[in-house]
Amino acid sequence: MLLGVPEKELYEHVAHYIEIRFSEGIRPRHGPLFRRVEITALKGDMGSGKWTRPDLCMLSLWRYKYGTHLNLDVYGFEVKKSGKIGVDAVHETLAHTRLVNYAYLTVPCASDDEDWLPPVLESCNLHGVGLITFLDVRNVNSFRIITSAKRFDPSPNALDNFIKTRFSDPVRSELLKCIRTPSLFDL
Repeated sequence: MLLGVPEKELYEHVAHYIEIRFSEGIRPRHGPLFRRVEITALKGDMGSGKWTRPDLCMLSLWRYKYGTHLNLDVYGFEVKKSGKIGVDAVHETLAHTRLVNYAYLTVPCASDDEDWLPPVLESCNLHGVGLITFLDVRNVNSFRIITSAKRFDPSPNALDNFIKTRFSDPVRSELLKCIRTPSLFDL
């Protein structure tokens, strides 16, 4: 589980899981999916409020094969390491829902008997926060979605500002290209 490793050293491994496994679970059954994952823990203005910086985020632009409009979802992932897991981590993740559509708390978990798990899971379910656990952060097959996040609808201005301040120029440019010329988006 990489005990004693700083939280930021987990980010690349969690990003790999999001790109490989998590994004497959949100792919439309029929139709294209554009997705980009970035580490966002240090991006954005510190003065934008407490708990407004998810550790990782994923942009997901999709549509149904015969759909007439594009759908944009932003996912936020708060990563905690062993010993930092409690209901306060759920509240931190919940705070992200004013900026993202889906918020997930992502934590190491050796077994379903962990003392912290029942209250954290109860709080996640109560607030609509998703919970993802992993045994070995380096193994995408050890990740489990314990409960899925509920969809939130931040204001369009909040989403635009979040994307502008948290995602890199190349990702924003790719996203705008897909939005402006949907045929580029077809697979």
